[in-house]
Order: sequence, then C-alpha cells, then structure tokens
Amino acid sequence: MDNIDESLQKEFDLGAILNITSGRLLTNMDDIYEVLEYLTGNDMYTHMIPESAALAKAYCLLLHPELQGVGEDVKIKNQKDADKFVAEQKKIFGETLPLTPIGKTNDFISSMSK
Repeated sequence: MDNIDESLQKEFDLGAILNITSGRLLTNMDDIYEVLEYLTGNDMYTHMIPESAALAKAYCLLLHPELQGVGEDVKIKNQKDADKFVAEQKKIFGETLPLTPIGKTNDFISSMSK
C-alpha cells in the first residue's frame, strides 16, 4: 500500500493483530482495545468494537495480506490452545508486525469510500 507514513508505524504483538484479523479472541481484550484505539485514534468503548473491528480487519489484511484466513478455522478449546496456536504463527510471521493508524493512510480511506 502506498502513502504509509512509516514514522507513525508501531509494532504490535502478532497475537494482538490475529485477534483482529481472525475475529477470534486469541490473547486478551486489552490487546483488542489497544490495537483498535491505535488504528482508529479513538478511545474504544465496548459498543464500538464490532464496527471498529470490521474496519480494522479489512485494513490490517490490506497491510498484511499474508494473514488472510489465519486462525479462522483452527479448533481452539481453551487459552492453552490459543497460546500454542499464536506461538506457532509467530514462528511463521514473526513476533510482531507494524501497523499505522487508519486515518494516516489516505489510500485505505479512499478505497473504503468507493
């Protein structure tokens, strides 16, 4: 994606990002709030999560298309399974990935308004 101001990038734990891209709680709610607040630039309240998460998922997958589908179909029964899954994904994708606030990426805003 063009028009990304790399000076605004922040590294996030892969598990925190996978919460957003998979639509599943793999780590904890604090991670979801942190990612969504950073991406949107807004304080996040519970009622805002569904809409913000949908926008954030599309945005994160635009930035990191390699995460498409990761974690959506894996069977996870408990937190131990989730922790194991995230650890396996970190071996593939790395411990962290960079994100940039949505409002600072003009190409994404333009594409979403079409």
